[in-house]
Amino acid sequence: MFRYKKIGYVALNVSDIERSTEFYDKVLGLQHVETNENVLSFYRCSNDHHNIILYPAETPGIKRVGFQLENDKHLEICYEELVKNGLNPREVSEKELKELKQGRSFRIVEPNTGLEIEFYSKMMYMVKDYVPKHTKIQRLGHLVLNCVDVESTLKFFTEKLIFVISDQLGDNAWLRCYPSPYHHSLALIKNNENKLHHVNFLSTLRSKLNW
Repeated sequence: MFRYKKIGYVALNVSDIERSTEFYDKVLGLQHVETNENVLSFYRCSNDHHNIILYPAETPGIKRVGFQLENDKHLEICYEELVKNGLNPREVSEKELKELKQGRSFRIVEPNTGLEIEFYSKMMYMVKDYVPKHTKIQRLGHLVLNCVDVESTLKFFTEKLIFVISDQLGDNAWLRCYPSPYHHSLALIKNNENKLHHVNFLSTLRSKLNW
């Protein structure tokens, strides 16, 4: 069985990169790390190189979610399990790894929602500590998806990806990547289409910031 460290980052497609960049920097208060030659904007709310990536695109929405494994050993176990289960993990190219500042990474597509999921164990660690701004954000919290078939998607995450169910209410479900101590890393909300619901950031303030 492989073990996760945390939900590492969320990559978003945005239709107005300049407006979105201003939002994450000025309004949300994340730290802007860089905007590279491909116009990808990287933001962090930890000492990781990034916790949010913005990709310019015609249609906004979720692009992928990255989960960090505990170490290289568990990353390899994860890869072997995905292969055994016929999920055809795809290695991220060296060129893209250099852009992402990550070690070996691979991706699959969740069959019910079309969500691209990435697995990695190493990311560039920023020497200069992340300092929360006016929003006092401490870390990336969780991802919530609108989901047509919650039952099948939940079964996929628990049986194939070793997630643990924390709560279920009606057709909705909250689950965490094992052995995360937090209530949930991902939530599935029953809806008539598969799309992003929100990204959550944990703050020292009583209220949580959602977008």
